[in-house]
Amino acid sequence: MNRPIALVVGIVFVGLTIGIGHGIHNHGFNLWLIPIVAIVLGTFLRALKMLTKLSKSVADTESKRLAELESRMSDLQDIVILIDERLQRISSETTKPANVSSQE
Repeated sequence: MNRPIALVVGIVFVGLTIGIGHGIHNHGFNLWLIPIVAIVLGTFLRALKMLTKLSKSVADTESKRLAELESRMSDLQDIVILIDERLQRISSETTKPANVSSQE
């Protein structure tokens, strides 16, 4: 479940819990409310746990992606440096005057 949906679900369950508490306060406590309160509270805690786990995994994923991007950039930099050195070597070889000796 992605973060916005989990957040909305958490808000809905908080609203339900407040509504059930208000109903208990106004009409008294009935035995059939115990399972309802337990289900709503358990579901809310589960959504809250999922939301915190999701936020931790998102941070871990972002740091992993950043590290991977950094390693790829350093690999590209190494390749560019290698190509630049080879091009400099080739250009220095082509600009040197050729030693032509005429031996007969």
